[in-house]
Amino acid sequence: MIEIFTSENVRWNHKPLAVAVMEAVGKLKTASRCVVTRAVAGSYENGEISTSSVEVLSYRMPLKIEILMPENELPLLLPELETMVVDGIIIVRDSQMVSHKTEKHLIPRHLKVMDVMTIEPKTVFEDTRVSEIVRLLLSYDLNSIPVVNPDKTPIGIITQTDLIERAEMPLRLGLLGQFGDETIDELLKTLEKKPASALMSSPAFTIEEGAQLDQAIAVMLKKKVKRLLAVNKENRLTGMLSIYDVFQTITNKSPDIKNFHRQVVVTDIRLVRDAMLSDQCTVAGDTPIEEVIHVIDASPLQRVAVVNKEGGLAGIIFDHDLLALFSGHHDTLWEHLLGQLTFTGIGRIYKQKIALHHKKTAAEIMRTNLITICEDEPIESAVRLIAENGIRYLPVLDAGGRFRGMVSRDELLRAALRFS
Repeated sequence: MIEIFTSENVRWNHKPLAVAVMEAVGKLKTASRCVVTRAVAGSYENGEISTSSVEVLSYRMPLKIEILMPENELPLLLPELETMVVDGIIIVRDSQMVSHKTEKHLIPRHLKVMDVMTIEPKTVFEDTRVSEIVRLLLSYDLNSIPVVNPDKTPIGIITQTDLIERAEMPLRLGLLGQFGDETIDELLKTLEKKPASALMSSPAFTIEEGAQLDQAIAVMLKKKVKRLLAVNKENRLTGMLSIYDVFQTITNKSPDIKNFHRQVVVTDIRLVRDAMLSDQCTVAGDTPIEEVIHVIDASPLQRVAVVNKEGGLAGIIFDHDLLALFSGHHDTLWEHLLGQLTFTGIGRIYKQKIALHHKKTAAEIMRTNLITICEDEPIESAVRLIAENGIRYLPVLDAGGRFRGMVSRDELLRAALRFS
């Protein structure tokens, strides 16, 4: 038990001391609790008395900050507290812990949209042309961009789906970025010469920057969108909240659940199996490339798992792995892409070239250096892996290493809201 006797007007780094202490405790991600109590009266070493009964004497009411934490982690916090408490008394004493239990909430309840969002996102105006929009997205590795009025009022958003459907962009941005500048320049000349106003999805889904984070997540899941535009009370764009931002925040704010278990009984834990997408399409290692191309074309996940006879995960093939099959043939390939061919159509045309490169089966092009997770792991572990590695889907295995399905960012967020 750490006890700090101070007053409400003490500051550290321009913050109230109590707030600064709570942040210091929180960033340790340990099994600690902190309580701040404001007294109704008190006295100080210099004889000064503060009391709520006399208004002029109530400006400096005493505060007591109490922190309960594992003894072995005391050295992580105590030296910092000794620096921070510039006016007050610090006491440390042993306490007998009889029981320590906690409910685990994946989404910290105190967070607001403004705490998580990307501030001052790139924007375009209604008359911005599609070629400039695509260049901007590729330059900053973005998948979407808000459309605003000159006064920064959002009027829409342009996603890569909008570009594919309304500007006839033949590939999603992640694949397009693999081509050279000359090829991209050629593409931009062929795209529909439309302004942003003809491409955007409108109205864009917005949320007030002061809204709670869990409220924003619920809106994204309900509307089936990956991002929301954050606005202030005057409806001016102040930021953009994406699922990626949410995952990064959860990872940074949440404690290591495995380490937590050694110190605390955590109740109501949810496992990866509660959030995973089962019944995923799979292929065997000897599946011909032509069939793999057809499977990926039909898959909304843009990837397919390769499994062995025992059901174990041998590898994964992504759509951009298929694009690599045509390396060295970009010029001719581009002509067909501009004709809106699917990978299935491209595969038929390039069947002989695939054979010449001795790439005939799934096993020969699959990726084997995979990041996976066991279905018995807590969903916090899946969130951490997805956030740290910047991936959208995570393969799920059972205890025997057999492929069970995929866990996606969306399903993890649904689970987080459902169990919070």
